[in-house]
Amino acid sequence: MPTIPLTNRIHTTTAQVPTANLGSALANSDRASYSVQDLADTITLGAYLPLAGGTMTGDLKLNDEVVAKFGAGDDLKIYHDGAHSYIEDSGTGDLRIWADSPNISTASGNKIFYGNNGAAELYFTGAVKKFQTTATGILVTGQIDLAALNTAPSSATDTGTVGEIRVTADYIYVCSDPSTWVRAALATW
Repeated sequence: MPTIPLTNRIHTTTAQVPTANLGSALANSDRASYSVQDLADTITLGAYLPLAGGTMTGDLKLNDEVVAKFGAGDDLKIYHDGAHSYIEDSGTGDLRIWADSPNISTASGNKIFYGNNGAAELYFTGAVKKFQTTATGILVTGQIDLAALNTAPSSATDTGTVGEIRVTADYIYVCSDPSTWVRAALATW
């Protein structure tokens, strides 16, 4: 098999290139040009993944700061900057993660989010389920702390959403019909 020095040129040619005794760099050092066949004989083309299709059977290792880009406009990027890992979606449409049982956890296995059978669950410290969607609504375990008080309806006939709850310093308001509010006074005991 010929060995092609990188300092020389490769020419396409239909002419016969003598291959006798050309298998060493020394034997090839005096040649001015090489054929495509010489190149094909030098590189094992079958060892590379084809440009269309094919199966990779080993790892794909990308060093820090190397970005895997997907899409014609680099719409999706996955990379590690040496300190943090990123999945960056800057294209049109949604970033969709599809799984029968999606599970987002910390490296130590503490659950943050889990979805199964239509329910979505949020966890605190990985083990305590705090929020869950159900077929009829939501389940909350623990207290609900409102960071700020809501605005009271302007009247008992103000427009609202059935089940909407508003809390002020003096009352709790509940919308019982799209234009009907009831309230209960808050008092210490």
